[in-house]
Amino acid sequence: KAQLWMMKIDGSEETLLTQSSDHDEIDAKWSPDGKWIAFASNEGLDSQKRQNFDIWLMTVDGNKRFQLTTNGSRDDSPAWDRTGRSIFFRSNRGGVWNIWKLDLGISEMKTNN
Repeated sequence: KAQLWMMKIDGSEETLLTQSSDHDEIDAKWSPDGKWIAFASNEGLDSQKRQNFDIWLMTVDGNKRFQLTTNGSRDDSPAWDRTGRSIFFRSNRGGVWNIWKLDLGISEMKTNN
């Protein structure tokens, strides 16, 4: 299964951020402030108990994770806006691929609990 890794620019200090043999984690994107990683994961289940990709958010150390979308469609390819307050993502909701925008309450989310 696809997982998310972090390393220094020279390729040293490889660190596995996610570990699962049950689901894939793809399309990781750093937040503009460097504190968060948005990504797509098929960890969640749709209403028919099937795995499907949704947008997730985690701290850069991988310790805290938040599922942002729960739609039964495929949500992937997250991209931060320049302020870090919104994430754009691709979704096939309604049977047609479009770009969606999700406004975040990042200022309320704590990274040091």
